Amino acid sequence: MDNDPMQAELAHFIRVIEGEEEPLVTGEEGMQTLKVLEAIQTSVKEKRRVVI
Repeated sequence: MDNDPMQAELAHFIRVIEGEEEPLVTGEEGMQTLKVLEAIQTSVKEKRRVVI
């Protein structure tokens, strides 16, 4: 890999699926991140504060 972050991420993902490595974050952490990102999108779109 030529220092391409996306390729490195995909390679890690494949190794996780194949059982060779553990995920870097838990499913819970991933879900919390998605909630924050959705709140940011809503806040920008609706021009208001969003409570998480």
